[in-house]
Amino acid sequence: RRLAPNLRALELDPASAVTAHLEAVGATLRRLMPAGSGGEVARHMDRARHAPGMAEAALLDRLADLAEAAARTGERLVIDTAPTGHTLALLQLPEMMTAWTDGLLKNREESDRFARRARALSGRDEAETPRDLEIRQILGRRREKLAGLRATLTDPARTGFVLVTTPERMPVLETAAMARALDGTGIAPAALVANRVKPGMDDAALAARLSPLDGPLKGAPRF
Repeated sequence: RRLAPNLRALELDPASAVTAHLEAVGATLRRLMPAGSGGEVARHMDRARHAPGMAEAALLDRLADLAEAAARTGERLVIDTAPTGHTLALLQLPEMMTAWTDGLLKNREESDRFARRARALSGRDEAETPRDLEIRQILGRRREKLAGLRATLTDPARTGFVLVTTPERMPVLETAAMARALDGTGIAPAALVANRVKPGMDDAALAARLSPLDGPLKGAPRF
């Protein structure tokens, strides 16, 4: 939705993202699976819809598409993230899913190697089937997509993570924990915004309230 010249907004609905993600995956599976297995694919997709982490995985896929589009057009992408726990889970997914995809690719390569040896022993020298080739290509594209998103998120020249807090004890401590967790994922916070500062609170009082962030956010600008 266009809000102003050079400014567009998009709200990502987790349920819609899951539906679109599963429809795309289901279409690929139905194309690659043997004829008559459509019912099994549908049952698998239905179970996957309610699996833990499915919403995060679907949103991650959509965010990766948006990041790729922004890189191509030179646009700046601003994401208003979910609360701390959901955001951390989302940010940790690219690395986890890249490793998982690497494992799938390795298993696929080992399976293909075994199949080639078996064919050689039986005197058959058959080329790789189109189905096997497409599976490997799908996994390869998936890996590149996730690795690209991970590289974008951890590159301070391309991505800045701005933390927002209020000058109260619990939110400040939660923000400090978030900053340390981000550092553990390779993402350096770019700035801190103090929200809901009460009128009349002077700089010294605000600095005292935010002092637990001095270590985790050392050097990051504050607003």
